[in-house]
Amino acid sequence: VIVFNFTFYSMICLVFLALFIKRENATARAGVIIFSILTVVWLWITLSFREPSGDPWRYMLGLNNIAKLSFSELLDYDKSPFGFALLNWLTALISTNSVLFFSLVYFLCLAPLYLAFRERVNKFDAASLLMLYLLYPYYINYLASGFKQGIAFGFMLWGLNCIIDNEN
Repeated sequence: VIVFNFTFYSMICLVFLALFIKRENATARAGVIIFSILTVVWLWITLSFREPSGDPWRYMLGLNNIAKLSFSELLDYDKSPFGFALLNWLTALISTNSVLFFSLVYFLCLAPLYLAFRERVNKFDAASLLMLYLLYPYYINYLASGFKQGIAFGFMLWGLNCIIDNEN
Protein backbone atom coordinates (compact mmCIF):
# COMPACT_ATOMS: atom_id res chain seq x y z
CA VAL A 1 0.00 0.00 0.00
CA ILE A 2 2.84 2.41 0.84
CA VAL A 3 4.49 1.80 -2.55
CA PHE A 4 1.16 2.34 -4.35
CA ASN A 5 0.47 5.56 -2.44
CA PHE A 6 3.99 6.88 -3.01
CA THR A 7 3.84 6.02 -6.73
CA PHE A 8 0.40 7.57 -7.14
CA TYR A 9 1.41 10.66 -5.18
CA SER A 10 4.60 11.04 -7.23
CA MET A 11 2.66 10.76 -10.49
CA ILE A 12 0.14 13.37 -9.29
CA CYS A 13 3.02 15.70 -8.38
CA LEU A 14 4.69 15.30 -11.77
CA VAL A 15 1.46 15.83 -13.70
CA PHE A 16 0.66 18.87 -11.55
CA LEU A 17 4.10 20.36 -12.28
CA ALA A 18 3.78 19.64 -16.01
CA LEU A 19 0.37 21.33 -16.13
CA PHE A 20 1.45 24.23 -13.94
CA ILE A 21 4.37 25.02 -16.23
CA LYS A 22 1.89 25.43 -19.11
CA ARG A 23 -0.55 27.53 -17.06
CA GLU A 24 -1.15 29.98 -19.93
CA ASN A 25 -3.10 27.21 -21.68
CA ALA A 26 -6.78 26.99 -20.61
CA THR A 27 -6.69 23.18 -20.72
CA ALA A 28 -3.65 23.11 -18.43
CA ARG A 29 -5.38 25.45 -15.97
CA ALA A 30 -8.43 23.19 -15.93
CA GLY A 31 -6.11 20.20 -15.49
CA VAL A 32 -4.49 21.78 -12.43
CA ILE A 33 -7.92 22.30 -10.85
CA ILE A 34 -8.97 18.71 -11.66
CA PHE A 35 -5.70 17.28 -10.33
CA SER A 36 -6.07 19.34 -7.18
CA ILE A 37 -9.55 17.93 -6.66
CA LEU A 38 -8.29 14.38 -7.34
CA THR A 39 -5.47 14.84 -4.83
CA VAL A 40 -7.85 16.17 -2.18
CA VAL A 41 -10.17 13.18 -2.70
CA TRP A 42 -7.28 10.69 -2.78
CA LEU A 43 -5.81 12.08 0.45
CA TRP A 44 -9.24 12.00 2.08
CA ILE A 45 -9.63 8.32 1.18
CA THR A 46 -6.08 7.50 2.26
CA LEU A 47 -6.22 9.39 5.55
CA SER A 48 -9.83 8.74 6.57
CA PHE A 49 -10.18 5.04 5.79
CA ARG A 50 -7.01 3.91 7.51
CA GLU A 51 -6.60 1.97 10.68
CA PRO A 52 -5.83 4.34 13.56
CA SER A 53 -2.30 3.93 14.87
CA GLY A 54 0.20 6.21 16.57
CA ASP A 55 -1.17 9.68 17.29
CA PRO A 56 -4.51 9.03 15.51
CA TRP A 57 -5.02 6.03 17.80
CA ARG A 58 -4.53 8.29 20.83
CA TYR A 59 -7.00 10.77 19.34
CA MET A 60 -9.51 7.94 18.97
CA LEU A 61 -8.98 6.95 22.63
CA GLY A 62 -9.65 10.57 23.58
CA LEU A 63 -12.78 10.57 21.39
CA ASN A 64 -14.05 7.46 23.17
CA ASN A 65 -13.33 9.03 26.59
CA ILE A 66 -15.06 12.28 25.66
CA ALA A 67 -18.07 10.40 24.27
CA LYS A 68 -18.91 9.30 27.81
CA LEU A 69 -18.99 12.85 29.18
CA SER A 70 -21.97 15.11 29.60
CA PHE A 71 -21.65 18.72 28.46
CA SER A 72 -21.05 19.95 32.01
CA GLU A 73 -18.32 17.32 32.46
CA LEU A 74 -16.83 18.42 29.15
CA LEU A 75 -16.42 21.96 30.54
CA ASP A 76 -14.20 20.54 33.30
CA TYR A 77 -12.28 18.23 30.95
CA ASP A 78 -8.71 19.55 30.82
CA LYS A 79 -6.83 16.90 28.83
CA SER A 80 -7.08 18.78 25.51
CA PRO A 81 -7.93 22.32 24.37
CA PHE A 82 -11.63 23.07 24.79
CA GLY A 83 -12.28 23.64 21.08
CA PHE A 84 -10.84 20.27 20.13
CA ALA A 85 -12.62 18.56 23.03
CA LEU A 86 -15.88 20.16 21.87
CA LEU A 87 -15.25 18.92 18.32
CA ASN A 88 -14.66 15.42 19.69
CA TRP A 89 -17.77 15.58 21.86
CA LEU A 90 -20.00 16.78 19.01
CA THR A 91 -18.57 14.09 16.72
CA ALA A 92 -19.12 11.46 19.40
CA LEU A 93 -22.80 12.46 19.60
CA ILE A 94 -23.11 11.17 16.03
CA SER A 95 -20.63 8.29 16.14
CA THR A 96 -17.23 7.29 17.51
CA ASN A 97 -16.29 5.80 14.13
CA SER A 98 -12.74 6.73 13.13
CA VAL A 99 -13.73 7.34 9.49
CA LEU A 100 -16.22 10.02 10.49
CA PHE A 101 -13.78 11.65 12.91
CA PHE A 102 -10.84 11.60 10.46
CA SER A 103 -13.08 12.90 7.65
CA LEU A 104 -14.30 15.76 9.82
CA VAL A 105 -10.76 16.68 10.84
CA TYR A 106 -9.63 16.51 7.20
CA PHE A 107 -12.48 18.80 6.16
CA LEU A 108 -11.66 21.25 8.96
CA CYS A 109 -8.00 21.25 7.87
CA LEU A 110 -8.63 21.89 4.17
CA ALA A 111 -11.82 23.97 3.98
CA PRO A 112 -10.51 27.08 5.80
CA LEU A 113 -7.21 26.82 3.93
CA TYR A 114 -8.98 26.75 0.56
CA LEU A 115 -11.36 29.53 1.60
CA ALA A 116 -8.42 31.68 2.67
CA PHE A 117 -6.81 31.21 -0.74
CA ARG A 118 -10.08 31.64 -2.61
CA GLU A 119 -10.79 34.99 -0.94
CA ARG A 120 -7.54 36.39 -2.34
CA VAL A 121 -7.02 34.74 -5.72
CA ASN A 122 -8.90 33.06 -8.58
CA LYS A 123 -9.83 29.35 -8.72
CA PHE A 124 -6.69 28.31 -10.59
CA ASP A 125 -4.34 30.05 -8.17
CA ALA A 126 -6.31 28.80 -5.15
CA ALA A 127 -6.14 25.22 -6.49
CA SER A 128 -2.41 25.66 -7.18
CA LEU A 129 -1.72 26.98 -3.68
CA LEU A 130 -3.76 24.20 -2.11
CA MET A 131 -1.87 21.66 -4.21
CA LEU A 132 1.46 23.12 -3.08
CA TYR A 133 0.40 22.76 0.55
CA LEU A 134 -0.67 19.18 -0.12
CA LEU A 135 2.77 18.49 -1.63
CA TYR A 136 4.50 19.81 1.49
CA PRO A 137 5.47 16.85 3.71
CA TYR A 138 4.92 18.64 7.04
CA TYR A 139 1.40 19.66 6.08
CA ILE A 140 0.63 16.06 5.11
CA ASN A 141 1.90 15.10 8.58
CA TYR A 142 -0.56 17.60 10.10
CA LEU A 143 -3.37 16.05 8.08
CA ALA A 144 -2.29 12.53 9.05
CA SER A 145 -1.50 12.85 12.74
CA GLY A 146 -1.20 16.45 13.93
CA PHE A 147 -4.91 17.14 13.81
CA LYS A 148 -4.93 20.17 16.09
CA GLN A 149 -2.09 21.83 14.18
CA GLY A 150 -3.68 21.10 10.80
CA ILE A 151 -7.01 22.60 11.86
CA ALA A 152 -5.32 25.58 13.50
CA PHE A 153 -3.19 26.27 10.42
CA GLY A 154 -6.17 26.60 8.08
CA PHE A 155 -8.14 28.77 10.47
CA MET A 156 -5.06 30.90 11.20
CA LEU A 157 -4.58 31.67 7.52
CA TRP A 158 -8.28 32.34 7.06
CA GLY A 159 -8.21 34.62 10.14
CA LEU A 160 -5.22 36.47 8.72
CA ASN A 161 -7.32 37.23 5.64
CA CYS A 162 -10.02 38.68 7.90
CA ILE A 163 -7.47 40.92 9.64
CA ILE A 164 -6.12 42.13 6.30
CA ASP A 165 -9.68 42.77 5.05
CA ASN A 166 -10.50 44.82 8.18
CA GLU A 167 -7.42 47.00 7.62
CA ASN A 168 -8.44 47.69 4.02
